[in-house]
Amino acid sequence: MMQDTLSNEGDIAPLQKTEELQNKVFDILARRTKEYGTSLEEDEGLLRQEGGLELRKRMALEVRVSEKRLLMKARERIEGWVISPPVKRQRQK
Repeated sequence: MMQDTLSNEGDIAPLQKTEELQNKVFDILARRTKEYGTSLEEDEGLLRQEGGLELRKRMALEVRVSEKRLLMKARERIEGWVISPPVKRQRQK
């Protein structure tokens, strides 16, 4: 049943990649990134320190680094979008 739902492409309209949408996604990603008190580089530096963190703190730091990498990758993907020209809507009769 789940497979049927995922394979019915006609049920969901394709995403139109516009400059407006790109800017909004960039804004969301930037706000989420700013919620962290440290940079990705700082966190990676902490992970490289040997024996400096308790197990739970190290695990939390690893999760935070992964989240930041995902945000960075998402931004790279959005930057690579090919922006569609605006589509003129036709009047319905």
